[in-house]
Amino acid sequence: MNKTFKENIDGALFSEATLAQALKIKPALICQCGLVPKRSGLNLEFGDMFALSSDLSPGQYLIIDATSPHELPKNPESFSAIMVSGSLSMVTDNHDWSIKLSKWLMGALNQNLPILGVCYGHQLLAQTLGGTVGYQPQGLKIGTLPISLKGEAKNHPLTSYLPDVFLANLAHSQAVLKIPPKAVILASAEHDPHQILAYGPKAVSLQFHPEFNQDVMEAFVSWAKSSQEAEIESEKKTPKKINFCLPLKPTPMATSLLSRFLKLALLT
Repeated sequence: MNKTFKENIDGALFSEATLAQALKIKPALICQCGLVPKRSGLNLEFGDMFALSSDLSPGQYLIIDATSPHELPKNPESFSAIMVSGSLSMVTDNHDWSIKLSKWLMGALNQNLPILGVCYGHQLLAQTLGGTVGYQPQGLKIGTLPISLKGEAKNHPLTSYLPDVFLANLAHSQAVLKIPPKAVILASAEHDPHQILAYGPKAVSLQFHPEFNQDVMEAFVSWAKSSQEAEIESEKKTPKKINFCLPLKPTPMATSLLSRFLKLALLT
């Protein structure tokens, strides 16, 4: 990694004030891929979680509904960075809005724009670039798990500062089963070897949720448990398989990836 670049991203040369000013001029775009479960009790949507966990203020970001046919901006280069959220939908369902978003993301990738995909966004980016997405045999995985860096992680600007192992919150049924050509694995988990994928210095995707804090995870765990109990009570022949990874724990290093990504987007 270039030394001057590393000093700018890790040191005091790139201040929070500089970041705030730059984002007011050219805001970040948050593509929200659907709504949170109504029965979760949460009063935040996926886009709000990204804004809060990234410490973004009004005027520094725009949240769009990626499931709406008219929401995708015509000029993605007018944004400093693009973040694509998780979803209750499955990538392999190939909804019309998801296919349209995939094509739009390919255009942004061709323009070498900074892109961060999370969960659904992670899988959609991988599929867009030629990877394979499908259900993981373990079923829905939800909770806090250790994430382990792989060899190339220390050479990538987004992950170079992370410890070898850190905690992250997960909630996913599908995963990237086969990575795209030229994609690089930066981190893995015991159940899924493709937790962080890099498609170059500016485009990265995460299977885990850096935007989910402990309160959000508690709400999702409660929702998942109640959904599972409802399926059992209804005598459903094949109730959804859910693996709870408890206890829930703080995940500060995972959350820090969001602000790190935004700083990198403005430096590159």
